[in-house]
Amino acid sequence: MTKKSLMSAGWLAIIYAATEIPQIVMYVFAQDLAGVSGGKFIEAILSVVGLALFVALILCLKQFLNERFGFTEVDALLNMMILVDVIVVGINLMAIAIEPLESFALVLAVLSCIGLGIIGVVFSIKLLRLPDDLFGLLKPYSYTYMAGSVFAASIVLIPLAIIAGVASSIMLGMIFFRAAESEVAPAQAVLTP
Repeated sequence: MTKKSLMSAGWLAIIYAATEIPQIVMYVFAQDLAGVSGGKFIEAILSVVGLALFVALILCLKQFLNERFGFTEVDALLNMMILVDVIVVGINLMAIAIEPLESFALVLAVLSCIGLGIIGVVFSIKLLRLPDDLFGLLKPYSYTYMAGSVFAASIVLIPLAIIAGVASSIMLGMIFFRAAESEVAPAQAVLTP
């Protein structure tokens, strides 16, 4: 990844973190704020925006780990996270459009939280095997992500999962920013005799 793409990934992580709590608040109160039909439209938009940000961020992380460290141990888990999120958002959008599917979508959301939580814990454990400390943030990022995953899987602690998610996204942004700062410009990399 180039310095520019690392900086972009860093900002993407910060934007994702900044939008997580407002997205949840808007999602919960969308129907109260805009009526039933307007609330469903807002809910659909928030679902798609959240999915787009999540997928882009996960793909940046995967590319960073692969290119910078040749670390591919978490690739399958990252792909599974994306797949589960795409399926859940797709079913959520169908439930928004077709009211009888709402209870099915709720059951699926609960199951996906448990599934994503388990995947997140395994991802965190495997990420700790990375042969680099990610500028001192490998352990804090991994443990925070793990905690958020455990909270999400418990269902009752989802508010804590959101807070941990915001913290881990900010840490991921810091990792990308520090990686960008450590990149040496091509002209500076050439050694003169």
